[in-house]
Amino acid sequence: EMWRLCFVLLVAAVGASNDIIGDTARHRRTLPPSIQWQFPEDDYVFYSSKEVLVSFVVHNFWTPAAGKVTLEINGNRAAAWDMEPNEFGETRIHVNLPEFPDGSHYVAAVLVGPDDEPVGVEVDCTFSVDTKNPKPIGRVDESDFCPEAEACSSDSACMGHGRCIRGACICDPHWTGENCEFDLFELPRYHPSEDPMRSPSRCQKSRHWENGTRTLMQEMYRINHPQECTPDTVMLYEAPSHGLGANMHYLTVAMTRCLQHGKAMVLTPPPHMPVWLYGWHDECHIQGHGCHFLPWSNCTGDEPALKGAFIQPRNTQGFPPDSRWRPTDLEHQGTLWYRSLIIHYLLQPNADLEAKVRYHRNALRIVHPIIGMHIRAGDACAHAATSTIRPGCRPIEAYVEELQAMARKYKVKRVFLACDDADSAQVIASQPNLEVTMLKLDRKELFDGKWFIEYRMAYGATNTAQVAESTMIDLFLLRECDYFVGTFASQFSRLAFEMLVAFKGYVPPYASVDYPYCFNYLEKMQLGIFGQNFC
Repeated sequence: EMWRLCFVLLVAAVGASNDIIGDTARHRRTLPPSIQWQFPEDDYVFYSSKEVLVSFVVHNFWTPAAGKVTLEINGNRAAAWDMEPNEFGETRIHVNLPEFPDGSHYVAAVLVGPDDEPVGVEVDCTFSVDTKNPKPIGRVDESDFCPEAEACSSDSACMGHGRCIRGACICDPHWTGENCEFDLFELPRYHPSEDPMRSPSRCQKSRHWENGTRTLMQEMYRINHPQECTPDTVMLYEAPSHGLGANMHYLTVAMTRCLQHGKAMVLTPPPHMPVWLYGWHDECHIQGHGCHFLPWSNCTGDEPALKGAFIQPRNTQGFPPDSRWRPTDLEHQGTLWYRSLIIHYLLQPNADLEAKVRYHRNALRIVHPIIGMHIRAGDACAHAATSTIRPGCRPIEAYVEELQAMARKYKVKRVFLACDDADSAQVIASQPNLEVTMLKLDRKELFDGKWFIEYRMAYGATNTAQVAESTMIDLFLLRECDYFVGTFASQFSRLAFEMLVAFKGYVPPYASVDYPYCFNYLEKMQLGIFGQNFC
């Protein structure tokens, strides 16, 4: 009996509901008609003449007895519609309008009766079209996210190398630290007492770091995507044939010149070598740079218009002139910021590389916080031992000392290691208080030897695909670490560090077993206590 009672009550409720809806609909027919304007608002600006849209709702106007709604543009009738109201008495109108010239315009929705005369109900708005200026990009207001920090109360707390802004020391170029107490170009070790990852100043410092980031990235994209790829819009460079780190640092210098001259950077192959060796093997289908990265330009060295074009010269030391130039409006950010963002632009991973990095991150069970470590070994050390410009390699004990100091300082036990040398890798892996993870490779088979690895790759004397893939995965896993130990005498170490800084948006604790950070490409510069030396 209970279910019958429930059914009767439900039927009664539905019937009552239908009666209410019916009563409401009958009541609506007695209401006066009206128009509710929805879009655009008064004084709205359209930045494309092809995207002009109007939207409004007509209430309680019933066709055919009542009439129509018309749309007037700049005083002239442009369209008219019969009314087809829904159960709520609404007719919704959304319409794209034809192209408009730049300037101010007037649009109105008007109800007219059967005799086509206005019935006294209309709404209107004015808008403008401006195709000559870019559409502003909506941004989340970052200022609301950053709480007041407590690192400083005045500029005097910033050691003469920064400004106190909302309780955080915002440092001058080349200085870092909670109170701007560390000189990046003087000190090979940065062990701040306050871990930047946990610092209350982190948000404010990150806001300053991002000041100009969009500007630089958009400008690099703009100059590298000209409408036509011709000698007037392109600067052609012979691709360098060094190691990965040296190649990328050469390209940061080349990109600097392109920014200076407002032209795209395009590479042409060096003699007997491909443009991008690390992507020149069968598994990449000879994709070159595109094997791992998104293209930085829509121009290539294969463009017919560039055949025989002038190739930019290098000086006798192997780098383009003007390598120290920076945009005037971005000098306040400093060299590390500038170079790291150029690297970030040039090495944007494609979907395939992202998937490989993601797989190995999970396979190695990488957990944060973690120290990223690179040991310079193998062919680089063999060459450095006889070179007049390359610094020599440091013993493995120097790396162990810096690694242990970092682990003690920040109470970190996890380490990701990138290293070509099997013996060095074994020493680090055997540290009793640390959990060390690395890619599983036959390092002796792949890397052991005095002949440059790049030449062995080019001539098929090693597994080129495995060397290339492991190098890229090492680099991108180092980029994600929270601390860094390496050697700034190594181009690869500096490259990994620059990528880490760009990825984090701040300078993490780091230690170099030799030089402080240096940025020039094969140029002598003052390196702290090491004096004038080559980077």
